[in-house]
Amino acid sequence: MARWTAIGLACLVAACCSAADDRIGVVDDCSNADGWEKGTWPGITGMESITTDGRQTSFTTLNGTFMTGASAAWAPDWPDWDKNADAGLAMISRKYPGTVDLDRYHYLVARMTYSGTYMALAVNGWDTKVCYTTGLHAVDLRDLDKPNLRGTQPIQLRLTFLNTQGKVTLDEIRLVDQLTPEEQAGFIPAGLDLRLQRLEPRPYHGLEALNARSGAPVRFDLPNEAAAFRDTSTGALVWRLTRTVRTEMADSFSPDGSALPIYNRSFHGMVVWDFDAGGMRELPDLRGAPVFSRADPSVIYLLQASPSGEQIRYVVQAANFRTGEVRPVADWLSSDGGSTEFSGSVFSDLLVVGPTGGRAMFLIDPRVADPAQRVRRVPLGMRMKGACISHHDQRVNWQRCYYFQGWQMDLATGQVQLGCYPTYGGHEIYGGDTIVGRYVSLLLSHRLGMLPMDEAHSDEVKVWSNWTADVPSDYGQLGPDGRWLCTNGTDREVAGKRLLIDGNESGTVLQVVHDFTSRNSWDSNTYTRISPDATKLAYMCDMLGDTDVYLAITRRPAAPRSLTLSREGNAARLRWEPPAVARELAGYNVYRSTASGRDYRRVNQERIAGTEFLDPAPPAGACYAGVAEEHSCGSCSTAGAPTTAAPACGRRRRTRSPAGLRRR
Repeated sequence: MARWTAIGLACLVAACCSAADDRIGVVDDCSNADGWEKGTWPGITGMESITTDGRQTSFTTLNGTFMTGASAAWAPDWPDWDKNADAGLAMISRKYPGTVDLDRYHYLVARMTYSGTYMALAVNGWDTKVCYTTGLHAVDLRDLDKPNLRGTQPIQLRLTFLNTQGKVTLDEIRLVDQLTPEEQAGFIPAGLDLRLQRLEPRPYHGLEALNARSGAPVRFDLPNEAAAFRDTSTGALVWRLTRTVRTEMADSFSPDGSALPIYNRSFHGMVVWDFDAGGMRELPDLRGAPVFSRADPSVIYLLQASPSGEQIRYVVQAANFRTGEVRPVADWLSSDGGSTEFSGSVFSDLLVVGPTGGRAMFLIDPRVADPAQRVRRVPLGMRMKGACISHHDQRVNWQRCYYFQGWQMDLATGQVQLGCYPTYGGHEIYGGDTIVGRYVSLLLSHRLGMLPMDEAHSDEVKVWSNWTADVPSDYGQLGPDGRWLCTNGTDREVAGKRLLIDGNESGTVLQVVHDFTSRNSWDSNTYTRISPDATKLAYMCDMLGDTDVYLAITRRPAAPRSLTLSREGNAARLRWEPPAVARELAGYNVYRSTASGRDYRRVNQERIAGTEFLDPAPPAGACYAGVAEEHSCGSCSTAGAPTTAAPACGRRRRTRSPAGLRRR
C-alpha cells in the first residue's frame, strides 16, 4: 500500500480553494493513489491494488468468500475452496489535512467512471448515495443530519467494497457550496420519509379454537381443511390453504396465477393447488422441482436427479396437472453432481439445470423435436450455484460457489465475463429479468446478469426506491413486470409482517398480513410468493401448529378499459379492452341494473372469454358494468364505466362487483 503524501494533497486543497473557484471547499482529483489505509474492523480486508494513471484512481478488490475461517468449517472439502480466504468486504479510508466548513460546503459530488462491484463512499463515517452507479452524482450532506457533518470539521473519506475481484474507477470527489447544472442533473434527494404505522394483531388473529386443534390428528379424508379469516391488524382476507402434520411449502405461482405448487403435502406425488378447480390436485408418482411452462401454464416441468452408479441420472418430464398427461422431455447421465437447482427462462420454455458445486450446467429445450438433441452441457471453469437465463435466452448467469462473484456467458460465442454487483450482494430480490437489491438506503434495480459498466451505461442501474431510512426486511420476490415487490418485515413497525411495495410509488408500503411465525427458519418465514399481477401473496407460517401454506389477498385486479355500449336493434352490445395488466385474467363478467350505481346482477351465464357481450333483450334504462375476473380465488376487479349510449343509463358510474374466494 502506497503511503500518504500529505504535502502534495495540502497543496492541491489550497489550490482548489483559491478565488478562481471558491464554491469548492475541498477536492480530490484522484490523480494520487497514496494515503488510503485499510479499515480496522474485524473481517475487513484491504485491496488487491490501488493504481492511478495520473488522472483517475482504480481500486481492484480481492476474491472474497461468503464464509471464512471457522464459519466455513461445514463447507465441502474442495481443493479449490479456500476456507481461510479473504472475507467479503474491503474497507479503506483517507484523512485530509485541515478542516472544511460543512455548513457552507455541504454538497458532496463524485464521478465514478467504471464500476465492476459494489462500492459505497462515506464522509466522516456516514455512507452516502453518490456512487450507486457510474457517472456524476451529488448529495446534500445536510440530509443525513449528523453532528460531524455540520460545522467546521476535519474530513475523512471511507470506501467500502464487495470483494468480487471487480474494479471501481473514481475520477473526482469534491465538496462544494452550490451545484453546477451538470451536478444538479445527477443530484440525489434525501428520499421519502416513510411513516410506517405499527399495526398490532390479536393473538392467532382470533383463531384460538383452530390453534387448540393444532395437535389433533389430521383427517386425510378432508384434504382441503382451508380456513378463511381477516388479519386482525391489516384487515386483509387470508386463506390457510393446507393443514398437515408436516412442514408444507409453496413454490412460485403459475404464469397465469391459476396454480400454486405445494411441497411435502403428499408422499405419493406432486401436489398443486388449482384455483380454477378450488382445491388440490395430486400428480401420483411424480416428484421433483417444478417449473411452469410459459407456453401452457397447465404444464409443469419436473426434474428428478438420482444416483446411477458413479454418475447422476437426470430426468425431466412435462406433466399437465389438469389432465394428468405426462410426457418425457429429457433423460441423461452425467458425472456433474451436486445439490441440483432447476429453473426456467422468463421468455420461453428453455430450462436450466445447475448442480450446486458442479463445473457444468445443462440447458434443456423441450421445443426441439429430437429428444437426443434437447440437452446441451455447458462446461464452466469454476464451481457454480444459482444458474439462470437472461437476455432473451442468449446468456446464462451463475455465482461462483461460495464466492462473491457473479459470472455470465454468451451462449452464442462462449465468452465468459465477470458481472457487476451494484447492490450489496446478498439476499437480492429476483423477478422476471430484473434484480432489486440494497444500496445504502436506496433500493436499486438492474437487469439480471448485468456486466461491468462505464458512464455510457449508467442508466442500466435504476433507483427502485429512495427512502431516508430503509424498510427493515429480508428475502422476497419481484413481480414479472418489476413493479410490485413482496418481502418479509424484520424489525420495528413492520416486524412479523408480509409487505407489498409499489416500485412506481415507493411510498406505498402495504403491510399485508402479520404471520405469527414462531421460529426463524428457511421453511417457516423466509419466502413470500407474489402472484403475477401482485393481487395475492402466498407464504408459509406455523401460527396454527406445523408450517402451513397461507394466501393473502392484497388488492383487486385491474378493471377492463374503454367500455362502450351501442344499440343493435332491440339488443345492446357492450365492448371493452383488456386491463393494462392482465396476466391472471380468466375472463369477464357483465353486470346489469336499471338503477345506476346499485342493484347490479350478473347477466352472462358463463365467464366471457372475449371482449364483448350482446344482451338480446335489455330492459328499458339498463345500465351495464364490465368486470375482469382472475383465475386465483375468483377475485374480481372494480367495474369499468361504459360510455353513454342508448339503452344505457346516462351517467358514468363505477360500482364494486362481488368478489371473494369461491369454488367453481
